[in-house]
Amino acid sequence: MKVSNDLKDLITQWLQSGEEKITLVEGQDEIVVRLQETGVLVCVSLTSTSSNNTELQCWVRLGAASLTHFKGALARASSSGTLWIIQSLQGTPEESRVLSSVESLLNQRDTWRAIYARLNKPAPQLKPTSLRALRH
Repeated sequence: MKVSNDLKDLITQWLQSGEEKITLVEGQDEIVVRLQETGVLVCVSLTSTSSNNTELQCWVRLGAASLTHFKGALARASSSGTLWIIQSLQGTPEESRVLSSVESLLNQRDTWRAIYARLNKPAPQLKPTSLRALRH
């Protein structure tokens, strides 16, 4: 997923403003970019509600499997229990690095959600078959 021009413009304006934090909304998901002493922290919401232990374990497995390809982390909000994908960028906040990180996190979020949905769809209902109906 490419970062929309609107998001690019807002992030560019924010970087130039020197404000500490910007919160953006893409669809129903939040994107938070925050300046820190050592760089920039980029966060994209993964879930909108708190996860139970089984769901949380599934998300953690997805996170662990993708760490070899993805430079980010899975985090849980202490206040709401929602899950976020985060990435810390060390050094001077450069526009291209921040935009690349946002794009990477959005792509990772979409990938994780698709895999999670596939893993958690209900099993097909099997119909019993009469052995008498089978040909030998």
